Amino acid sequence: MAWGLVPVVLGLAALGCSDDGGGGADSLAPLVTVGDPAAATTAAAASTLPPASAPTSIVAPATGPPTTVAPVDGATVLGAAVAAMAAGYHYRSTVTVDGAVAVEADGDRVGDGTRLGVTRDGTSVRYVITPEGTWVMPDGGEWDQLDTPAATSDPIGALAAPTAVSVLSSSPDVVSMVVTVPSSSLGLPGDGTADLNVTITNGMVTSVAYRTAVDGRDAAVETELGPVVDPSAVVPPV
Repeated sequence: MAWGLVPVVLGLAALGCSDDGGGGADSLAPLVTVGDPAAATTAAAASTLPPASAPTSIVAPATGPPTTVAPVDGATVLGAAVAAMAAGYHYRSTVTVDGAVAVEADGDRVGDGTRLGVTRDGTSVRYVITPEGTWVMPDGGEWDQLDTPAATSDPIGALAAPTAVSVLSSSPDVVSMVVTVPSSSLGLPGDGTADLNVTITNGMVTSVAYRTAVDGRDAAVETELGPVVDPSAVVPPV
């Protein structure tokens, strides 16, 4: 994979995170059109009905101080969520290129190790990644340690040291934000930054989404996170 399979799927690659949404809702057609005979008949029938009785009392609206919601400190919420997931979590990443699914990855991050499966073009490969190295096993093959340094394998590692956090919306359970991180924290050269769309639910990071370019083509990466599936320690394969 010319563009680096593991870093693209698992790392948080540099991007210009943007919202491509647009366009308003279509105008709603009127319920009754002018000159509609059925409408005229309905209107005539309504005119023969007795007038509605006047209300016997009017209840004044309740008075009191307005309800205020304390502003959310995005950096504090983010830091707490990342710390809460230090022991482990499960994640599933999907990479689409020009609107078509190109790569899917599914795995567990336990402590400082990762075990996962990656599927591309109908072919699946298993990875085990620890601080000591990276091992790979294709379908029907055997484990083989790669000569390259350990690959980036923590989808939320870059969130631990953001340069800026902007809260988009918040409720008691869900906080949505844009997190800016240094490109260097993603294993990329240069002094630039990258913007990531992050959702935190009940104090845990539950999604990270962004757009980038792959060989000059539009790519989108979406990662969903949840409780770890296999909490056993990640160790090099025997």
